[in-house]
Amino acid sequence: MSNSACNPATPSPSNSSQSQTTQPLLLANGMTLIGKVAKPFVQDGKIMGVVVQFDGTHETALLHRKRVLGRNRDARLSAFTAGTQVTVQLEIFGPRRKIWASERDADGGFILDHLLRQRSNRIRGEVVNPTKYGVFVELQEGAAAGWKGLVHARNMKRSGQKVRTSQFRPGATIWVEVLTANFDDKENVRIDLRICDQA
Repeated sequence: MSNSACNPATPSPSNSSQSQTTQPLLLANGMTLIGKVAKPFVQDGKIMGVVVQFDGTHETALLHRKRVLGRNRDARLSAFTAGTQVTVQLEIFGPRRKIWASERDADGGFILDHLLRQRSNRIRGEVVNPTKYGVFVELQEGAAAGWKGLVHARNMKRSGQKVRTSQFRPGATIWVEVLTANFDDKENVRIDLRICDQA
């Protein structure tokens, strides 16, 4: 594949294919799932999180702002609309099954699996920090939204021409493609990206 083209993103598989039974899915503690935003959770006139729903079950979970990924959690929350895809890990409390969701604690292996399946697709990102050796990018869509990756300086090309890291400003939109995704020596998710020419 050339450096100048990336494929449009394809939707991640939903949970509905996992369960077409008559019994609704019962959510379990520690599960990592892809859900969809149902509605905002508003407290004292401020958006404090979102309610997340999952295919195959009537149960929902609360994704509080403190458990949202991203350098600007309030901006991410305000950008969520009904149907926005989020990957979360669940925590369930008490006999009344109060269910909390967390992007921060989502299973890294689950994230890697989805990234590798989407490897040739174009993903919208936001520049976090340009450095001498590359540009850190926060992914803005798909199963790994909110996770950060690195476009190494050697992968910074557009139409075959090298691009300097100094051309990128924090907050700028950038379109990228996943090259590799794996665990580093400290068991943290490492995502290597390259630039796509255009959206």
